[in-house]
Amino acid sequence: MKKPSIWVGLATFTLLASAWAGDFKLPDQNPVASFSIPASWKPAEYEDGVEALSDDESVYIAVEAADLSSTSAIEDAMKQSLSYLKKKGVEVNQSTAKQTQGKLNGMEAVDVSWRGKDSEGDCNVGLTVVVVNGKKGLLLTYWASPDGEKKNAQELAQILHSIKPLD
Repeated sequence: MKKPSIWVGLATFTLLASAWAGDFKLPDQNPVASFSIPASWKPAEYEDGVEALSDDESVYIAVEAADLSSTSAIEDAMKQSLSYLKKKGVEVNQSTAKQTQGKLNGMEAVDVSWRGKDSEGDCNVGLTVVVVNGKKGLLLTYWASPDGEKKNAQELAQILHSIKPLD
């Protein structure tokens, strides 16, 4: 049986109320989208985005502005994300790659997911490109243990549901 992408699957979960760290807007100059991350995940801003680690440290997520003006720009952003994960000790099993396309809050989204390993054992990895407008979007980088993914599924769904385009 074909397993749906984590992002598509998580988007179907019911939203629950929790403490949220407020909205982040990306990019800093002329923002095109906003989103929220739980305060307990201690989100931290960096040059191009925001990253956070679940309070149980089993899920890492980064959301950054993405230039979607060309295929090479998108591929470069994805390569940089995978390179970052590799530096963190995440080994992606390329043979497990699955790509899905769909809508996320009315915006086009493409998700590529893999199984992998990190210092703790098995993990799931995902890169999702969300097209906010024709040339601008968000790149979501995701890495989690299978158990952490299940435990934090509701918070992950809330993060996804919070992504909104800005006029």
